[in-house]
Amino acid sequence: MVNFTNCQKSTYIYHEDVFSSEEYPEYSSANYHIHFNFLCKPFFRQWVLHQDSADPQYERLVTLPEIENFIIMNRKDFISQETARKTIKETLKHWPVDENWSKKFIDYVMIKAKNEIITMPGCHNSVFLEFQILNIHKHVYDEGRALESAIIQESNNNSSYMVGSSIELLEMNKIMHYGTTCSICLEEFRGNGACEGVIMPCKHIFHGDCIKKWLTISHYCPVCRFEMPTS
Repeated sequence: MVNFTNCQKSTYIYHEDVFSSEEYPEYSSANYHIHFNFLCKPFFRQWVLHQDSADPQYERLVTLPEIENFIIMNRKDFISQETARKTIKETLKHWPVDENWSKKFIDYVMIKAKNEIITMPGCHNSVFLEFQILNIHKHVYDEGRALESAIIQESNNNSSYMVGSSIELLEMNKIMHYGTTCSICLEEFRGNGACEGVIMPCKHIFHGDCIKKWLTISHYCPVCRFEMPTS
């Protein structure tokens, strides 16, 4: 199935909150924790590029369910960069973001957490990081391309019987007068009976090869739009 929708994705961190606190009465590596809260808000902006317009027109906004994930990581796991990154990556795997953005986001989160740990008061033993992500999908539906494809598809569907059923109804006549022109190829017929032309039921005349090819893509006369039978 042909897709006539162009999709553009943009992802932003539009809110973050980072702080530390004294959550446990006694400090130890076992109860030293980093709390991550990730909230993703995805939505679609739908646009339509109309046939007679160069710029797409905004249609509507579709909001999708939010995705929220929580992670609590101890100091040992955080110090092990590989473990921390793997844990966060696993949490984000169902988000509507690509792998490249996910990697950059994890780098950003790790730096934020590290900076907060380095600068927090000595009596604090918990770090809290909250990130709200805005995920925008812009869909532009190309009306012109869709219509063009529909016309081609219809022509392809009709081509199997148009030549058989429509050509049989056409008459071959000798052209006796100079100046008569085939409206498809725009070339003149040779007169004095030296050239044969095909006469449509609407009385318009064309070269035989020209009208045969035409009727494989349309069952209308190219001059007056007279409709030839299709069955």
